[in-house]
Amino acid sequence: MNKPPAFQFYPKDWFDYKVMRMSYEAQGVYIRILSHMWKDSEDMCSFPKNVKSVCKILGISTRKWTKIYNELQKHHDPIFIENEHRFISKRLQGEAIKLMQYRELASRGGKKSAVKRWGKKGKGTYKGGYKGTGKGRVTLQSSSSSSTSSSNNNILKEYIILSKLLGELILKRSPNDFHVKKAQKNGWIKWAENIRLMVEEDGCSLEEIEKVIKWCQEDSFWKTNVRSTAKLRLQFGQLVDKMKNKYQQEDKMEEAKRLCEEEKNEQG
Repeated sequence: MNKPPAFQFYPKDWFDYKVMRMSYEAQGVYIRILSHMWKDSEDMCSFPKNVKSVCKILGISTRKWTKIYNELQKHHDPIFIENEHRFISKRLQGEAIKLMQYRELASRGGKKSAVKRWGKKGKGTYKGGYKGTGKGRVTLQSSSSSSTSSSNNNILKEYIILSKLLGELILKRSPNDFHVKKAQKNGWIKWAENIRLMVEEDGCSLEEIEKVIKWCQEDSFWKTNVRSTAKLRLQFGQLVDKMKNKYQQEDKMEEAKRLCEEEKNEQG
């Protein structure tokens, strides 16, 4: 994805109390870190935590960074999310996902325009194994209203939550899983994008995706074969069918047990 040269700057966000409580020096470092996140990181929202790397990038001493770090990541009220390797800006994370959404919508608009112009539909790019009925579909609306913006932000959080759920279940049995560590390092952006496509393109509901994630990570075969949201999307139709079949078999076994118990009681 080609990166845009700038991100939206909102004075209201800058005057947030988390920024205003900082010294001018710390505020300068904060905007510098945001700029490096957007320009230099693959996910456009993260920055390395390693002290040597931080000091080298920012051109400051370790002592100076320790002082500024304490202002940025104030106890119980930090400005950045931290994982094992990186700082993540929740604000830029939202901007990065909105950018992906905008480009997807622009791409759809281009395809519709081509259909009108040439009277012919191009081949779709969907590579997943499941086309849902549309229930639970999330529709993005182009609106500048605060209510729509808030709604979209909540939806984005759901995509990231489901991405984290899959990652955490994988890490429980494989603590050093490469795919999960990479997704975690990049703030779950790419994994969340696959969840978004499942909802908006494939018509899957968030509830259904959550059920399938939990089920496949308990299944002896599928837990070793679904180790990313990309694979989850690719195999989703098959996973849904397998899950339903297994539940039906369990229901039949329960029913058979119940009938055996009743027969024993009658004979007794």
